[in-house]
Amino acid sequence: MNRIAIIGGGGAGLLSAWLLQNTHSVVLFEEEPFLGGHAHSVPIQTERGVVWVDTGFRYFFPHTYPIFTAALKALQVPICTRPAGMSFSDGRGENTLTAPPTNARSLLSLASSPQHLLWSASFYWFLRAGLPLVAAQDWRPSLREYLITSRIPTSVQQNYLLPSLASFWGAPVEAMPDFPAYDVLRVMQQGKFGTPYYSFVEGGGSTYARILRERSPRGPGRDGGAGATAQARRQGLE
Repeated sequence: MNRIAIIGGGGAGLLSAWLLQNTHSVVLFEEEPFLGGHAHSVPIQTERGVVWVDTGFRYFFPHTYPIFTAALKALQVPICTRPAGMSFSDGRGENTLTAPPTNARSLLSLASSPQHLLWSASFYWFLRAGLPLVAAQDWRPSLREYLITSRIPTSVQQNYLLPSLASFWGAPVEAMPDFPAYDVLRVMQQGKFGTPYYSFVEGGGSTYARILRERSPRGPGRDGGAGATAQARRQGLE
């Protein structure tokens, strides 16, 4: 039986350990005191009960993530679907744009605001101009390079587009321009021009990590018995 070390206890590391555990001796190393990585959910108490808010991984389109979708089904992770749509706010709650408009109020807001019209037109062009790039599966251009060639106004990039994309990816705004344009466009185009529904894990992305932890038998910490903290940081799966 081969001995395998997996570095990182995020979703990919946990899934790899789960798939390999029956045929290999696997040890999973994680520096944080929790497992799940980007799949992290926070419970928020509301008048209607607890709402799970994901700070990283939020939603996915089964068409663009077939392997991940198959893994969720194999693990019997509960999946929900909702109509695809987006809302953008200036942070004060006074200037919210819903795309596509879902009622007369959101349609009136779009029609009466030059800024909203510019945002909407720029976002639509951002997706439409990238159709050839996605069709060619061209990973070479960065998002920064694509924004330049597609001539998206700088003000739209800084005040609307990049902050929005960063919130979707759970990434720092300053890191988004370095993402591959193909990866960003492929996902965003699926919601605009493809499947009108997106999927998400019921109870938040942490549910996925929790179920993987439960399905993977855990061994002792590998630090020579230094205590519970170290054991939480290094989980042995074998």
